[in-house]
Amino acid sequence: MSRGRMWHALFINLTVFLLVVDCATPFLNTYLDERSQKSLQAVLINALDSNELSSIHYGAAGLKLVGISIEASKNKALCDIVQKVNGEELVQLYHAVSAAAALKECTFSVPNAKETVEAVLKQDTPTSHNIYLALAVADKLKLKVNYNGFAEALTTALTKDDGAS
Repeated sequence: MSRGRMWHALFINLTVFLLVVDCATPFLNTYLDERSQKSLQAVLINALDSNELSSIHYGAAGLKLVGISIEASKNKALCDIVQKVNGEELVQLYHAVSAAAALKECTFSVPNAKETVEAVLKQDTPTSHNIYLALAVADKLKLKVNYNGFAEALTTALTKDDGAS
Protein backbone atom coordinates (compact mmCIF):
# COMPACT_ATOMS: atom_id res chain seq x y z
CA MET A 1 0.00 0.00 0.00
CA SER A 2 1.53 3.32 -1.00
CA ARG A 3 1.91 6.09 1.52
CA GLY A 4 -0.65 8.19 -0.36
CA ARG A 5 -3.23 5.39 -0.26
CA MET A 6 -2.55 4.85 3.43
CA TRP A 7 -3.16 8.54 4.20
CA HIS A 8 -6.29 8.44 2.05
CA ALA A 9 -7.59 5.42 3.96
CA LEU A 10 -6.79 7.04 7.31
CA PHE A 11 -8.53 10.24 6.20
CA ILE A 12 -11.64 8.33 5.17
CA ASN A 13 -11.68 6.43 8.49
CA LEU A 14 -11.29 9.65 10.45
CA THR A 15 -14.05 11.31 8.43
CA VAL A 16 -16.42 8.40 9.08
CA PHE A 17 -15.54 8.47 12.80
CA LEU A 18 -16.22 12.20 13.04
CA LEU A 19 -19.50 11.78 11.17
CA VAL A 20 -20.59 9.07 13.61
CA VAL A 21 -19.61 11.25 16.59
CA ASP A 22 -21.43 14.22 15.09
CA CYS A 23 -24.54 12.13 14.52
CA ALA A 24 -24.40 10.33 17.87
CA THR A 25 -24.94 13.37 20.10
CA PRO A 26 -28.19 14.52 18.47
CA PHE A 27 -29.28 10.88 18.34
CA LEU A 28 -28.78 10.44 22.06
CA ASN A 29 -30.56 13.68 22.86
CA THR A 30 -33.44 12.95 20.49
CA TYR A 31 -34.08 9.25 21.02
CA LEU A 32 -33.19 8.74 24.65
CA ASP A 33 -35.72 9.98 27.16
CA GLU A 34 -34.55 12.22 29.98
CA ARG A 35 -34.27 9.33 32.45
CA SER A 36 -32.09 7.34 30.03
CA GLN A 37 -29.89 10.36 29.34
CA LYS A 38 -29.35 10.88 33.07
CA SER A 39 -28.59 7.19 33.51
CA LEU A 40 -25.98 7.32 30.74
CA GLN A 41 -24.45 10.46 32.25
CA ALA A 42 -24.27 8.75 35.66
CA VAL A 43 -22.42 5.79 34.12
CA LEU A 44 -19.91 8.15 32.49
CA ILE A 45 -19.45 10.18 35.68
CA ASN A 46 -18.99 7.00 37.76
CA ALA A 47 -16.31 5.84 35.32
CA LEU A 48 -14.23 8.83 36.39
CA ASP A 49 -14.02 7.44 39.94
CA SER A 50 -11.97 4.49 38.72
CA ASN A 51 -8.19 4.30 38.75
CA GLU A 52 -8.29 2.36 35.48
CA LEU A 53 -7.04 4.45 32.58
CA SER A 54 -9.52 2.87 30.18
CA SER A 55 -12.47 3.89 32.39
CA ILE A 56 -11.13 7.42 32.76
CA HIS A 57 -10.61 7.59 28.99
CA TYR A 58 -14.12 6.44 28.10
CA GLY A 59 -15.79 8.42 30.88
CA ALA A 60 -14.05 11.69 30.00
CA ALA A 61 -14.51 11.20 26.25
CA GLY A 62 -18.19 10.31 26.69
CA LEU A 63 -18.87 13.35 28.85
CA LYS A 64 -17.07 15.55 26.36
CA LEU A 65 -19.22 14.14 23.54
CA VAL A 66 -22.46 14.90 25.36
CA GLY A 67 -21.23 18.36 26.34
CA ILE A 68 -20.84 17.88 30.09
CA SER A 69 -17.77 19.46 31.61
CA ILE A 70 -15.83 17.94 34.48
CA GLU A 71 -15.31 20.17 37.51
CA ALA A 72 -11.82 21.67 37.68
CA SER A 73 -10.61 19.83 40.80
CA LYS A 74 -11.78 16.46 39.45
CA ASN A 75 -10.23 17.26 36.06
CA LYS A 76 -6.89 18.03 37.74
CA ALA A 77 -7.01 14.82 39.80
CA LEU A 78 -7.76 12.76 36.69
CA CYS A 79 -4.97 14.47 34.78
CA ASP A 80 -2.57 13.60 37.62
CA ILE A 81 -3.57 9.92 37.30
CA VAL A 82 -3.15 10.03 33.52
CA GLN A 83 0.30 11.60 33.79
CA LYS A 84 1.58 8.61 35.80
CA VAL A 85 1.19 6.25 32.84
CA ASN A 86 3.72 3.53 32.19
CA GLY A 87 4.85 4.63 28.74
CA GLU A 88 6.18 1.17 27.92
CA GLU A 89 2.71 -0.42 27.80
CA LEU A 90 0.98 0.42 24.51
CA VAL A 91 -2.61 -0.08 25.67
CA GLN A 92 -2.08 2.01 28.81
CA LEU A 93 -0.32 4.69 26.79
CA TYR A 94 -3.24 4.79 24.33
CA HIS A 95 -5.81 5.21 27.10
CA ALA A 96 -3.70 7.85 28.87
CA VAL A 97 -3.16 9.90 25.71
CA SER A 98 -6.84 9.62 24.78
CA ALA A 99 -7.97 10.57 28.29
CA ALA A 100 -5.63 13.56 28.29
CA ALA A 101 -7.15 14.69 24.99
CA ALA A 102 -10.65 14.52 26.50
CA LEU A 103 -9.69 16.36 29.70
CA LYS A 104 -9.24 20.13 29.81
CA GLU A 105 -5.68 21.43 29.98
CA CYS A 106 -4.15 18.02 30.53
CA THR A 107 -0.86 17.87 28.71
CA PHE A 108 2.05 15.62 29.39
CA SER A 109 5.01 14.08 27.71
CA VAL A 110 6.13 10.49 27.66
CA PRO A 111 9.85 10.35 26.88
CA ASN A 112 9.78 6.77 25.57
CA ALA A 113 6.47 7.00 23.67
CA LYS A 114 8.09 6.80 20.23
CA GLU A 115 9.97 3.64 21.19
CA THR A 116 6.75 2.08 22.52
CA VAL A 117 4.90 2.96 19.33
CA GLU A 118 7.60 1.67 17.00
CA ALA A 119 8.04 -1.51 19.08
CA VAL A 120 4.84 -2.69 17.38
CA LEU A 121 6.82 -2.97 14.14
CA LYS A 122 9.31 -5.27 15.85
CA GLN A 123 6.64 -7.75 16.96
CA ASP A 124 6.68 -11.09 15.15
CA THR A 125 3.06 -10.70 14.08
CA PRO A 126 1.66 -7.27 14.91
CA THR A 127 -2.12 -7.21 15.01
CA SER A 128 -4.27 -4.58 13.34
CA HIS A 129 -5.46 -3.63 16.85
CA ASN A 130 -1.92 -2.88 18.06
CA ILE A 131 -1.14 -1.04 14.84
CA TYR A 132 -4.23 1.13 15.35
CA LEU A 133 -3.29 1.87 18.98
CA ALA A 134 0.27 2.74 18.00
CA LEU A 135 -0.81 5.07 15.20
CA ALA A 136 -3.45 6.71 17.41
CA VAL A 137 -0.80 7.44 20.06
CA ALA A 138 1.61 8.74 17.41
CA ASP A 139 -1.09 11.01 16.01
CA LYS A 140 -2.18 12.44 19.38
CA LEU A 141 1.41 13.01 20.50
CA LYS A 142 2.43 14.24 17.04
CA LEU A 143 5.26 11.72 16.82
CA LYS A 144 7.10 11.13 13.57
CA VAL A 145 7.15 7.39 13.07
CA ASN A 146 7.88 4.96 10.26
CA TYR A 147 4.51 5.20 8.46
CA ASN A 148 5.71 3.02 5.59
CA GLY A 149 6.60 0.30 8.06
CA PHE A 150 3.15 0.58 9.64
CA ALA A 151 1.48 0.42 6.22
CA GLU A 152 3.37 -2.79 5.42
CA ALA A 153 2.61 -4.26 8.85
CA LEU A 154 -1.07 -3.41 8.48
CA THR A 155 -1.23 -5.00 5.05
CA THR A 156 0.38 -8.15 6.45
CA ALA A 157 -1.90 -8.17 9.49
CA LEU A 158 -5.02 -7.77 7.37
CA THR A 159 -4.04 -10.57 5.00
CA LYS A 160 -3.46 -12.89 7.97
CA ASP A 161 -6.61 -11.80 9.82
CA ASP A 162 -8.97 -14.75 9.77
CA GLY A 163 -11.82 -13.15 11.67
CA ALA A 164 -12.64 -11.58 14.98
CA SER A 165 -10.41 -12.48 17.86
